[in-house]
Amino acid sequence: MHSKKARDEYYRAYAACAASVKAIEDEQQSVVYTLDPNYGRGNRYIYKLHTPDYFSKTAAHVIKPEDIQRLALGQKPVNMDTKGGA
Repeated sequence: MHSKKARDEYYRAYAACAASVKAIEDEQQSVVYTLDPNYGRGNRYIYKLHTPDYFSKTAAHVIKPEDIQRLALGQKPVNMDTKGGA
């Protein structure tokens, strides 16, 4: 039962993260349209606004298969933050 609960908590956390990134992307689009109401492909503002990277394999916050494997072996994932008593 604990593994299902952990899985579901992970799914909820991942969905919350995705919703946060979507909210930031929506805000960026609002800013771009405010700066340039004639927004188009050559928009000069869109490239100055960076979307947070939480989902690519190089993102620091992504749980990778090797992280799960390390946990299964009783090891800490390389990028695990142990501050705060974890």
